[in-house]
Amino acid sequence: MNDYLFYGAMTEPIAPMDKEGNIDYELLKAQVQFQLDHKIHAIFVSGLTECMVTSVDEQIEMLRETVKTVNGQVPVMGNICLNRPEDALTAIKAFEEAGADAVSIAQPHTFTYEEDAIYEYYTNLIRRTKLPVYVYNAPQTNNILSPRLVKRLVEENENVRGYKNSVQDILHLQSVMELIPKERHFECIAGSDSTIFATLALGGCGIISWVSIMFPELIEELCDAYFKGDIEGARALQFRVQKVRTILKHAPMDSGYRYAGELIGLPMGYPRQPMSQATEEQKNYIREELTKMGMI
Repeated sequence: MNDYLFYGAMTEPIAPMDKEGNIDYELLKAQVQFQLDHKIHAIFVSGLTECMVTSVDEQIEMLRETVKTVNGQVPVMGNICLNRPEDALTAIKAFEEAGADAVSIAQPHTFTYEEDAIYEYYTNLIRRTKLPVYVYNAPQTNNILSPRLVKRLVEENENVRGYKNSVQDILHLQSVMELIPKERHFECIAGSDSTIFATLALGGCGIISWVSIMFPELIEELCDAYFKGDIEGARALQFRVQKVRTILKHAPMDSGYRYAGELIGLPMGYPRQPMSQATEEQKNYIREELTKMGMI
């Protein structure tokens, strides 16, 4: 993996808010430091959830604070999920100035766009940055990138280095990996904790994880087992990761993850409206099930 910029277990921090709905940057830096202390391989800033509830200026500031905290210890990727190309370019230029190692670009969201229009959107952004670019396929946007479009973006843009795939469809992933020329350097990264093993088995190189926010060792163990050739061990760990993921998703959106952070002494603040906190019933379930698993 020496020639890979982003690989193995990587983490996407959750944006912590105070009671007034402002980002608590001290809690964000504590999350990032926790990852560094636990030897995570990279940090991914402003995932899809964060992009939906924060402003462009806040996304830029989160990237800046993360880069400062990381201080060169691991690579940092800043994510873009913005409908207006002008906003996306503003964020990309700010990410460059702040010292990001790469930029992730997700497709425009909400409305359904023609594939050629999405291609033009990506190409306009990719060709106006000096940073390595990772194409992010986020199905929640309502505009799933087809394997042929991913191939086209990779082949026609030398600075497209990889692909963050959150499409939980093995046929899609298999088709992408088949279409990318073998001689082309290509870092395929799982975008869901449910598809780590499958992604690695099909030639991927790692995971940008939410489970690793609280339990980095679990994700690291899975990746390490696979890279060392312990296929059965990696498969068993994927089943364990999936069980943890299911428990955390018992509460809406990211509130189960926030509560799990609280349980391990890593507070993540409050969700921003209209997202809600976990109920007491949901908290009790999460705490009891994680305890049964020996995770807390």
